[in-house]
Amino acid sequence: MLLLIGKYYHEPWRDEIHALSICNAANSISALYNLRDYEGHPILYFIIIYCTQLISKSLVCFIIVHGLAAIACMYLLIFKLIKNWFIQLLLITNYYFLFEFGIINRSYIFIFLALLLAIYLFNIKKNMFAYIVLIIGLQLHMQAMPLFVGAFAYYIFQDYKIKTYKFSHLMLLALVFCSSVFVCYYSCKTTGIDADIATNIFPSFIENYRDILIKINIGSLTFFNFKLMQFWNVFIFWHWVPHVLLFTFFIIASIITISKNARIFYLATLILSIYFLFVIKGWGYRHYCFVWFTFFIFYLINNTNTKKYLHLILSIYLVPQAITGILAFYKDAQLPFSNSKPTASFINKLNTNT
Repeated sequence: MLLLIGKYYHEPWRDEIHALSICNAANSISALYNLRDYEGHPILYFIIIYCTQLISKSLVCFIIVHGLAAIACMYLLIFKLIKNWFIQLLLITNYYFLFEFGIINRSYIFIFLALLLAIYLFNIKKNMFAYIVLIIGLQLHMQAMPLFVGAFAYYIFQDYKIKTYKFSHLMLLALVFCSSVFVCYYSCKTTGIDADIATNIFPSFIENYRDILIKINIGSLTFFNFKLMQFWNVFIFWHWVPHVLLFTFFIIASIITISKNARIFYLATLILSIYFLFVIKGWGYRHYCFVWFTFFIFYLINNTNTKKYLHLILSIYLVPQAITGILAFYKDAQLPFSNSKPTASFINKLNTNT
């Protein structure tokens, strides 16, 4: 219900409409691929939107498909993947699932739908379908690559240990997945002839380490300055000393929470996710959160341990995210993002063709 109310009051932002405009401007899949260069993302998300726009070239259709993806994510989390009622409650109002990916219409909700669906399929022993979901889902967004790579590596190693499939079949799956990684990377490196230059994939770690440290923490805790109308990228404190302490706690707590058989895969995925923060320079919570979701996805992968202290560690991060989710929902419904609606109403009342 919160999601539906939020979507009703939400005024789409530029990067939401930009993706929709690309899909509406394309008259074929090949044209869509070329226009996609101006977004710098793989093509799968644009194909999803393009197909929905074949039904109706409307903003409503665009919003509905994102809403369905968000509802599917919450269904999988609450009814299939999470058993603890308190964690379920926190996820319903979670900043990312409710606001950043739920109410706002962007590709990120499809990323986590693919990851959650794959984990669920592995849980019910539909491993081949799960691998297919991971291979296809990789084409949604380059920054999600570490999560898909980490999940794939963990599950294929488990299948190798218990000999679920023949070794040759696992090698073929790995080859197809690696090919999907290459396609994702290549499609993100191609840009339009008048678009911005692609980001350097070998940035300076020395110059950016403090910046990245802060990004990791604010992507996990989401403490905004709600005194500002445009609150979503404004954190409440920026001094680096408490961020060192928060980062240290996050690393120790997450390692304790993840079970031993997945810990090496988690650490490798975590390092890769942090590296991607060096590569992608954007100041958006949608970018920072991938380090946090590395922890959350591996928590779901190994959610067989029901010790209370593990839920407590997760709640330390989910409680601030839930508070922020409710406040962000309220602010977004209370205040319009721009003056576009009253401006359009004013122009219509002029009754002029000029």
